[in-house]
Amino acid sequence: MIYIHQNIKYLRKQLKISQSVLADKLELSRSNIAAYEIGNAEPNLTKLIKLATFFKIAIDDLISTDLSQNTPNIVANNSNVLILNNSNFQKFETETAEVKNAISGLKQFFKFRTKNYSDTSPEVRSVINDFENILSVSEHLVDINEALIESLKNTP
Repeated sequence: MIYIHQNIKYLRKQLKISQSVLADKLELSRSNIAAYEIGNAEPNLTKLIKLATFFKIAIDDLISTDLSQNTPNIVANNSNVLILNNSNFQKFETETAEVKNAISGLKQFFKFRTKNYSDTSPEVRSVINDFENILSVSEHLVDINEALIESLKNTP
């Protein structure tokens, strides 16, 4: 089923903004928004992307999910809405833990392989440094993900 019409209205009301304000932010006319909300018109792809970007939601969810029934956590501020889908959150949390474990394994393997490596030519040293940098950046990204997860868990 297509839910785009009711979702646009629902998300707009969650932000407590008028059709005119939404239209201004998306560089559309108020009549476009009104027509979308009552189902007399459907946004073209460009406008659909603008809507999804503004509401910070996947286009697929905007079109095919009844957001008024399937959004347990909606956090609104003056200009945006964040829709936190529990299954996507759990998947993100699980994948973050898996990546952390993979990085840890790579780090141990790398330590083992380079421990007794006798070739310390500048080229080899450069590759080793590059790999260490990649591991460091990867660990930092996992740390950011974990901080985001904690922050989202503590969001009312």
